This record gives sequence, structure tokens and C-alpha cells, in this order.
Amino acid sequence: MKLILLLIIIPVCEIFLFITISNYIGLFYVLFFTVLTAFLGLSLVKTHWKKNLQKYSVNSLSSVQLNFENLSDSLFILVSGIFFITPGFLTDLFAIILIHPSIRSFIRHWLISHFIDSVEIKRGGKKTPHEYVETDYEEVKD
Repeated sequence: MKLILLLIIIPVCEIFLFITISNYIGLFYVLFFTVLTAFLGLSLVKTHWKKNLQKYSVNSLSSVQLNFENLSDSLFILVSGIFFITPGFLTDLFAIILIHPSIRSFIRHWLISHFIDSVEIKRGGKKTPHEYVETDYEEVKD
């Protein structure tokens, strides 16, 4: 359901941004800027992809953590390339965010912790915030 909402909301926002920005700077400049960001973004993706492949070949199979980081970076770079190809200002912003190495690292760590938390909640090992019981420590006796 959330994915369907995103597939509806993002194009509507892109159309709104196209119309708004083209009213300010003109349709020709908006189209030119869209094509320019696609080419520049893809060259940036190509550069980051090559760097990532070099890191992967140097590290080869030395560490599972490094391999996971390289594979996740490759996935983020691929998604960034898809966002750069998709015409629009919002998708270009998402692509620029995903292509930045420190932001990729932050997103990777956030996704891992979110995934671990959801697995622990499903197993019953970690309680959700609404399941915690508040304790009145004045009533607790040693």
C-alpha cells in the first residue's frame, strides 16, 4: 500500500515541480536542465561504480563486512542511476543523496538497524514501544 502511494505521489510532485519551475525559468530551460542532469548524473554514477568495483577487486573475499558494504554500495549506486535516468527534479535529488558515500553509509546502517529491530519484534525478543509497562519506582520495594 505504501509503495502504491509513493508511485502516485512522486509523479504528481514531479509534474507540479515541472510546471512551477517552467513558469519561472521557461520550458526550454527546464527540459535542458533535465537532460543535462541525466547525463551528468550518469557520468557520476559511472565514476562511483568504477571506484566501487576497484574496492571490490582489491578486497576480493577478505572480509564479509567489506563485501556487504561493497554490494550495498553497488545497489545504492544502481538505484541512483535509475533515479538519474528518470526525468524529474525530485528523483534527481534522491539520486544525488544516494550517490554521496557518507549518506549511503548512514542509510545502510539505518536499514540494518531497522531490519534487526523488525526481526526481533517478530521473534518476540524486543517489545514495541506501546508494549512497555511503566513502573512507579516509588512503590517498588527492595
